[in-house]
Amino acid sequence: MKAMELEHDPRLARILMTRRMLFSIQGAFIGLFTFYILILNGLLLAPLFVPLYNAVLLGALVLLIVSVERIFFFRLCIVYGKRDSAKFLISRKRFRSSLVVIAIAVLISAGLVVLTFTPLLNQSGSESGQIGTIAFQSNNIFALNTVGTVTLTNLGINNLTFFIVSANDYYATGASAQHANESALLQLSLNQGNDFVSPGGSTTVSILTNLNTQYFIVIFPSAGSVNVNFVLGMKSMPSLFYAMLMTFAAIPVSGYLAGYARIQMKVLRPATIFA
Repeated sequence: MKAMELEHDPRLARILMTRRMLFSIQGAFIGLFTFYILILNGLLLAPLFVPLYNAVLLGALVLLIVSVERIFFFRLCIVYGKRDSAKFLISRKRFRSSLVVIAIAVLISAGLVVLTFTPLLNQSGSESGQIGTIAFQSNNIFALNTVGTVTLTNLGINNLTFFIVSANDYYATGASAQHANESALLQLSLNQGNDFVSPGGSTTVSILTNLNTQYFIVIFPSAGSVNVNFVLGMKSMPSLFYAMLMTFAAIPVSGYLAGYARIQMKVLRPATIFA
């Protein structure tokens, strides 16, 4: 900031330089660590898979830490700065930037609330045929949510049984869209003990899936054919809940800095020509 440079305050300059150096080092380290986490969580380019769930948690943690550090450096500027006019300019800049941080934290928090507590990403559809076969991926390419529940509604007149198996197990038993070995799939199913849907009824099962894995729901009618509606209930990755808490925490922290900076602006305003 050119106006600040004209103030010739060496102590302020050292504080601001230390702040820039710290933030630069932190930024470089966090960038490398985030890339390492993506690789550790299974980053793939073909087919594209970018598991962001732990990266989002790391980003939320950084946002909270930086919000606290901004208060620390601002207080140093106010305590050790010699010229009131320079301190006023810093106060004004910190006030404005704090409002930006608050807005960013609010937007991120709102997005995490949607991902964590709403059925926005649930998938639904229907299936019919001699054997019902529904293929689904355990998560999207960003791995922020995974399939946590499967709900089947029987629209037909016959009882149904169904099994949820990984694609590897599905193909290992020789299953296809026209044929499947019911007894073999029973041994491999994720929904052990909850595999029956009566006519007009609905059944929901909770499942635990692996990331970036394809699964099949294979449905067998007691007679006739299959006619069902299905809903794949998405649940957020656990790390997103903790990320949400951290972004929530960053809002009052940055709010404190905005309020403190605003008070300093009022106190220091008479000492500057930049008001």
